[in-house]
Amino acid sequence: MVGIEASAYFHNLNLYTFTQFLLAVKSPIQYFKARYDVMPPLKDHLSLQLQDISKSFATHTLFEGLSLQIGAKSRIGLIGKNGCGKSTLLKIIMGELEPNEGTITRAPGLRINYLTQEPKITPGLTLEQEMQSVFDELNDLTAKEAEIIEEYNQEGLTEDDYMVLAEKLDAVHQEMARLDAGSMDARIGKILKGLGFEQADHQRQTTDFSGGWQMRVNLAKILLEDTDVLLMDEPTNHLDMDACEWLEGFLNEYPGGIVLVSHDRRFLDQVTTHIADLEGGKIRVW
Repeated sequence: MVGIEASAYFHNLNLYTFTQFLLAVKSPIQYFKARYDVMPPLKDHLSLQLQDISKSFATHTLFEGLSLQIGAKSRIGLIGKNGCGKSTLLKIIMGELEPNEGTITRAPGLRINYLTQEPKITPGLTLEQEMQSVFDELNDLTAKEAEIIEEYNQEGLTEDDYMVLAEKLDAVHQEMARLDAGSMDARIGKILKGLGFEQADHQRQTTDFSGGWQMRVNLAKILLEDTDVLLMDEPTNHLDMDACEWLEGFLNEYPGGIVLVSHDRRFLDQVTTHIADLEGGKIRVW
């Protein structure tokens, strides 16, 4: 249960037709309350819970007594005025910031990834190499495979030595199969194409791209990683319409939970099922 608060006023919104009510309201907040107030509560497995969280900087209090639950399949849009603490809240969920008060409970082994509004690329890498750097475990296995093969080709090994190496190599290959190593290049190609990159871009240095396209590089890396909860801060800021529509489809098929900040009303409508409105240091989810 996400702690949905529904006043009698907002419950009565379903007496209007959707079109009639859109004509009657002006602000995005009103629109979202009309759109999401009648949505059912989350019932899926809980991944993460924030309980009575407070965060202040010097004498400025961003929020206090804030509670939020994120399920394994949650689709939550985080909205609020600029400066209300949305990015700070994402950083607290990610673990990059500590709250002044309150508790955060995470499911054992929970993997969280976070798309910020700042480009983060590795100088000296091509776009393709930057994408491949995401697969740390797979890259470690590839290096281990090369070591075993090199040892296998050494002279003077006994039959028992070959058997031991063969068993090690088989174990590595089983792990690579579990990680679906064979589809890595296809996954990279699919995501880069969806975000608007051309095949010729794959061998370009990431530092050659503009800031907006470097943000697309970051977004592609985030989407490649296999995480349980995906946090996204304004993911559509540097995307054209085609890339936005592709991202909507990708996120609708994403197997984990999603919490995203966006001022794009259409994008929120297409991707999220619940809205978390951060206002006056409090949060309301519907």
